[in-house]
Amino acid sequence: MKVCSLKRYVEAFRALPDASQPISLHFSRPWHFNHTFREPIEFAKDSGIYIYTCPANPWDLALDQNAQDIWYIGMSDGGLAGRVWAHVGAIYDPPGSGVLCNPRFKYHQWTTVETVSDQIKTAIAIGNLVVYTIKVEAIGSAPGLAQALEKFLLACCFRVDGKLPPLNIDL
Repeated sequence: MKVCSLKRYVEAFRALPDASQPISLHFSRPWHFNHTFREPIEFAKDSGIYIYTCPANPWDLALDQNAQDIWYIGMSDGGLAGRVWAHVGAIYDPPGSGVLCNPRFKYHQWTTVETVSDQIKTAIAIGNLVVYTIKVEAIGSAPGLAQALEKFLLACCFRVDGKLPPLNIDL
């Protein structure tokens, strides 16, 4: 599934009939591990969804303009930035030494997964990936909302492509 179709599916989730509570959604600008490394990830401390993808040309296209394939859909019930960073692993070599890795994310968790293409592994290792975040809030109390939206989007990917995004596999 393409990144640009996500907004439509997220809006479909929000518009489901008989919903118990209204939902507020906020879409981030693109964030790139190499180009915007020192800028904070939007909605860093919030609950929501995050998406990894290949950079478009130019890399900083809005979510609804990026026609690249989705590599991963994840969620956090709080602290989106922490979850985004947790997936790429340690950036110091050896871990904790204070010396930056080269390539930057050579310890990412998908290094040994045979089903992940070498192109995606290399892109992640060198930090050539774009992240979008979507802040998800229920008007009222709705624990598990981000998790429900993540599962809905993964189901949409499966229905559209007949498979999950390449990094949404059991490790």
